[in-house]
Amino acid sequence: MTRLSIGGKSRKGVNRSQARSQVVTVWGYLTPMS
Repeated sequence: MTRLSIGGKSRKGVNRSQARSQVVTVWGYLTPMS
């Protein structure tokens, strides 16, 4: 659910694709699953 919140905020200024990329980057940085 957190991803949706961040995506909504990012999507406000960026496109859906860019927002999604940013969310993935932030999510990966906050929670390194690798």
